[in-house]
Amino acid sequence: RIDDFLDMLGSVLFVLGLGLGLFRTRSSFYLLEGLLCAAVIVTNEWSLRRVQLSDQPESEKLTEALYPRHRRLLAGRWGRIFNDNVWWWIIQFTKRDAAILAFLLLALADQSPWILHLWLTVSATTLILSARSNAAGGTDVPDRV
Repeated sequence: RIDDFLDMLGSVLFVLGLGLGLFRTRSSFYLLEGLLCAAVIVTNEWSLRRVQLSDQPESEKLTEALYPRHRRLLAGRWGRIFNDNVWWWIIQFTKRDAAILAFLLLALADQSPWILHLWLTVSATTLILSARSNAAGGTDVPDRV
């Protein structure tokens, strides 16, 4: 729980800092984008905590790749959109390690605004999917920190 909380806090501070830094050097748009991204991250984490874990994926390979937040995201009908192999690849490329590598490459290429754009896109997509999982029959579970 502490690791999940600190991951979320680190993500929020990262996008706020990036938005502030881009605001100072480029445009006020990035400050707003950083604030929006931070709000989406917090809302998404809260939303994922409300989904009751149900069935495990049939694939042992996919089960081993999943973090608790992935299991919550795939609860309900969203886990049925793609087969387990496709989900495995999506999850691998959206884990923090892969994201940090992509962000490093973007920063080295002087494309740091794309870090914020991509983070907001992935966070908003995840929020939509988790909200739909909640609406599709996920039940409320107690909030944990």
